[in-house]
Amino acid sequence: MAKVKFSIIIPTYNSANEVVNAIESIKKQSFKDYEIIVVDDCSTDNTAEILNKIEGIRVVKNQENLKAGGSRNQGLNIAEGEYIIFLDADDYLAEEETLQKINDVIGKDVPDIVYLGFKKVGRDIEEIWIPTEENSTFSKRAHEWKDENVWDVCWNKEFLDKNNIRFVEKKYFEDFVFYYTGIMNANQYKVASFITHIYTRFKDDSMTLKITEQKLQDLYYNVNEFLERAKNVDSEKKADVIYAIYRVVEYSTRLLLEYERIEKQNQLKDSLTKRYSNLIEKYKNINLVNKQEEDIIWICWWQGIENAPEIVKKCLNSVKKYNPDKKIIVVTEKNYKEYVTIPDYIEEKLKTKKMSITHFSDVLRVNLLSKYGGLWLDATCFLTADISEYFKKEFFTIKLPYNEKEKCISGGKWCVFCMYGKSNNVLFDFLKEFYDLYWKERDEIEDYFIMDYAIKIAYENIEEVRKMLDNVPENNANIHMLKEMLNEEYNEEEYQSLLSTNKIHKLAHERKYVTTTEDGKETYYGHIMK
Repeated sequence: MAKVKFSIIIPTYNSANEVVNAIESIKKQSFKDYEIIVVDDCSTDNTAEILNKIEGIRVVKNQENLKAGGSRNQGLNIAEGEYIIFLDADDYLAEEETLQKINDVIGKDVPDIVYLGFKKVGRDIEEIWIPTEENSTFSKRAHEWKDENVWDVCWNKEFLDKNNIRFVEKKYFEDFVFYYTGIMNANQYKVASFITHIYTRFKDDSMTLKITEQKLQDLYYNVNEFLERAKNVDSEKKADVIYAIYRVVEYSTRLLLEYERIEKQNQLKDSLTKRYSNLIEKYKNINLVNKQEEDIIWICWWQGIENAPEIVKKCLNSVKKYNPDKKIIVVTEKNYKEYVTIPDYIEEKLKTKKMSITHFSDVLRVNLLSKYGGLWLDATCFLTADISEYFKKEFFTIKLPYNEKEKCISGGKWCVFCMYGKSNNVLFDFLKEFYDLYWKERDEIEDYFIMDYAIKIAYENIEEVRKMLDNVPENNANIHMLKEMLNEEYNEEEYQSLLSTNKIHKLAHERKYVTTTEDGKETYYGHIMK
């Protein structure tokens, strides 16, 4: 017989700074009929020391690393609660009445599961999910649910034991096997139509960004495990189970493609690092003195600004408007030789079309910044505010908030379409020499974003570059938003909200824009082009 109403199980690994908050959010509950079980999965930080100082919790210390699934099993095996709630170490209960409200939902019934509402918060997310009777049927969950998270369900302990539902141990991606096994076997459920806990994502450690071959093997193991568990499901649920399996396989395929993409990026990065190891060693200890006589804004439009699309001309005018005291130079095919001398072998590759104008402009960019310093802006950068503060820094670039979906190798830590620094900046000089060597030995580009690879290599191997980029604060968070809004109906409130986060907006000249919607309303494009 259960001794308490709720057993709250928290698996933790090297989360000393976060797990205390999770525990405190439980201890603050007005409903006191609970136990806290914290399972330390062989942490190497001071988690164990901190847990030993906290009263009123049950601590289990794994003798080997069992990962989250095995750790939850350890908690389940000793849990004395009627119901089980899983809480990650960096998450917390939403309010002091959370457990009381869940208990009220259960009432005098004995549901197998209770679906819980939650809020996701982080550097790139803020989502709220509220379960209802309509969206919580097994069919709905199997067909539409995107978060197979065991922490958004309150589980009846007797139900789990009776059906022998436990986690796969020592594997990644164990959640969905437990989750679907549980909900497809549940006969009675209730819904807690309110936010019960806060799921946080502030670390740069998402599963997607750290996919490995081992994790993929674990995923496919778990897919097969779920197939085995689904064999005995009730016939009326078969179709929904098949769809759930389809979605899991689809997810597996996406991860495989993502893994292949990341592997391809890493292989090229590693190859470039090896090929240019001498250059890297040179810049590890180089002592450059930054110097610059005046601030220059560099913009390139190869054919000349008079031949540019109207949106590019508007972007240039915005730069002039907000930088009246700066020298603005538009670099073109006709005048670039007035400022820099490009090696003959690179110019020859441009003439023979082995190099595109786009990648030649990359060469111009690093040469100009290395020799003169200043601010490089792509011709499609649209300004809506004064940017003089950027010129007061030793180095500046657009740095975006962490986004686990970001596929560029830069990860948003820098944007090559906007970079500022003094002449002889270590990064600019490194990039100049990198391009000289790169195009000396190659007749074609290996990746469209080769400059990002070069910066990534410098970031990982040259301490001064790493410090310089890390010191840039996040800025212009919605850099691409206006571009996506240009053909939508203009809304002054939304526009002002965007301007409150961004001084610079990256647009595109290849797209077709309209000044009015089909019903004659002004678009964002129409507004900015006035």
